[in-house]
Amino acid sequence: MIGLLSRIASFKIGRAIKSIKTLPISLAFSVTGRCNLSCKTCNIWNSEPKEELSPGEYRDIFSSIGGRIPWLTFDGGEPFLRQDFTEIVAGACRLLKPRVVNIATNGTLPELIYGSIREIAGDFPATQFIVNLSIDGIGERHDYIRNKAGSFSKVRETFNKLRTIKESNFSLGINTTVSAYNIDYLPDILRYCVELGPDSYLMELAEEREMFRNSGSGICLDQKKSIDALKFMLKEAGRSSGKRFSALTRLIRSRYYDLARGVIEKQKRTIPCLGGTAFGHVFPNGDIWCCSVKKRVMGNLKEAGYDFKKVWHSSQSNRLRREISSANCFCVSANAVYSNMLCRICFLPQLVQNYLLWKTGYFK
Repeated sequence: MIGLLSRIASFKIGRAIKSIKTLPISLAFSVTGRCNLSCKTCNIWNSEPKEELSPGEYRDIFSSIGGRIPWLTFDGGEPFLRQDFTEIVAGACRLLKPRVVNIATNGTLPELIYGSIREIAGDFPATQFIVNLSIDGIGERHDYIRNKAGSFSKVRETFNKLRTIKESNFSLGINTTVSAYNIDYLPDILRYCVELGPDSYLMELAEEREMFRNSGSGICLDQKKSIDALKFMLKEAGRSSGKRFSALTRLIRSRYYDLARGVIEKQKRTIPCLGGTAFGHVFPNGDIWCCSVKKRVMGNLKEAGYDFKKVWHSSQSNRLRREISSANCFCVSANAVYSNMLCRICFLPQLVQNYLLWKTGYFK
C-alpha cells in the first residue's frame, strides 16, 4: 500500500512538472482474443483470431518500460487459454515489480487456474495477486448468460480450489457484470456471492465497449435502472467487502459506486479522465489503447520495436491525450474510474487515513 501511494505521488509530481515524462500507474494487458465461452454480453469470442505477442515479445516490452508499474491487469478473451500465460505474468513481475497483479477470468478451467496461481503467488511474494472470477447469475441463469451449460459449476469448482491457496499475497475476488440479463436477480446474486466469502466482491454495470465488440447488443440498462442498481450497490458495499482488505475495499468500492452514479445521473464526467496518462491497455496484436471503451490507438508496439516509451510519449499519444481531456465521452469502467480516482489529491488523505486505521486494527 505504501509503495502504491508513493508511486501515485511520483506520478502527480511528474504531471505537475511538465518536463517530466510520466509512466502510467496502471496497465492492462489483454493477452489473447480467444475464449472458450460465447457470452451474451461480449463478442470477443466471435472475432477473427489475431496474432498474439509471444512471451519473448512481452519481455522486450516490459524491459523497455524501464520503471515500476504498481498495478497490472491481465485479461482476454480467457487468459488461461494461453499455455504460456504463467510465463508472461512471471516476466511482468520480474521486470515491472508491480504491487498488484489483477487477473480476470471466467473461471471455467479449474485445474489450470489453480496450478498457475499457486505457482506464481509462491514465486513472487512481494506482489499481491488478485484473481477475479466472473459470476453473473446463480446456476442456470449464469449458464444462460455465458451461453454454455456447466459453466457455473466450473466457476464454483475453481473458487473452491483457489480458496485452498494459503499464500498471504493471494486474494480471491468475484465480479458481477450487471446487465439486462440479470438485473432482476441482483439481490439474490449479491447475497449468494457474499455468502461464498470472497476477499472482495465488485458489481460493475455492463457497457458497450469497442474491446468487447458488443455495440448495439442491448445489454445496457436504461438510466433509471442503472441509477437504482448503483444505489443498491452503494448500500450493500459495506457487507460485500471481504475481510482481508475490509477498510480499503469498502472505501474504494463505495467511492467507485458513488462516482459511477454521478456519471449516470449527469450523463457526463464527474472527475477528469486520465486515459492514456494514468492508465493504458495493451492488446494481443501490440496495439496500445488509451482506454477499453473507445478505440483510440496510441500506436503499435511491434511497429515501434517493442519500445513502450516510444509509443507512450509519441506525438500521436500526446494528441490523443488532448482529445480525451476535452472530449464529451464518459464511462463507468471500473479500471478507468479507479485510476482516475486514485490520482485525485482530495481522495488520497482519506485513503491514507483508512489504511492506517486498518493496519492498527481499528477495522475488524
